[in-house]
Amino acid sequence: MRAAAINWKIRPIISLLDFFNHIDEVLRLAGDAQLIVLPEFFSLELLQILPDQDSVVQQFIPIVEHLQRASVNSGATIIGGSHLARVGPTLQNLCPIVTPGDIILQPKLKMTVFEKDEMGCRPGTGFKRPIKGISSLTCYDAEFPEAARLLAEEGLTALAVPAFTETLRGFQRVRWSCLARAIENQNFVIHSSLVGSIGKEPIPNAVGTSAIISPCLEPFPESAILAETAMNEEGAAIADLDFEALAVAKTSNDVRNWADRDPSCWKFADSRG
Repeated sequence: MRAAAINWKIRPIISLLDFFNHIDEVLRLAGDAQLIVLPEFFSLELLQILPDQDSVVQQFIPIVEHLQRASVNSGATIIGGSHLARVGPTLQNLCPIVTPGDIILQPKLKMTVFEKDEMGCRPGTGFKRPIKGISSLTCYDAEFPEAARLLAEEGLTALAVPAFTETLRGFQRVRWSCLARAIENQNFVIHSSLVGSIGKEPIPNAVGTSAIISPCLEPFPESAILAETAMNEEGAAIADLDFEALAVAKTSNDVRNWADRDPSCWKFADSRG
């Protein structure tokens, strides 16, 4: 499976048409990729032309419908970043997983302080099970090992991580977490970053690269990076995910993190338990 991780750079826009054209342009960067991952909150680019956050929320359904039309036309599965959306009375951060025949909405389950206090977001509940081995964890969610492990136990082989990080420290936290998740569960991770600025909150600045990550095992690169974009520039990291090689790597290397997982062995040795 060919995968593409999109580094979306916020650009000046003067209309909704400009924004939807931007979506089409970055999807074209993915070429013939069968799995395309877009970053967290790329729709906040709309705050350059819309008056407030609630106006961006109203574009959630048109954005998802646009992504599904693109999926139908290309046959690709599109991890459509994440967006502010109303779920009943609450504001959530939802990641649409879009295929030619279906749309699955995965809520972000852990909120950062900024999301809670400044944006008014509330966490969703529960995971959607992987679709053909593919699922997503949005940004901060990927920093919790338990989340990716649960998905891996359900057959995950490629984890998408749409992300928005304002600082290099934030970017590194997410990237290092992606690398750790690939090591722990011996699967692929596709990390997609939002970069640029709208010149005000909630995106005064966004930094990062996008990358396709493998386990740090033969026959994959020593860096565990199959492809990566330039820092803070729009582009697509594209690589082929070799699932046969992944299966062999899990059983033919000196370290077998997935096979050796055993929660029962991690306990205190003294009598206090």
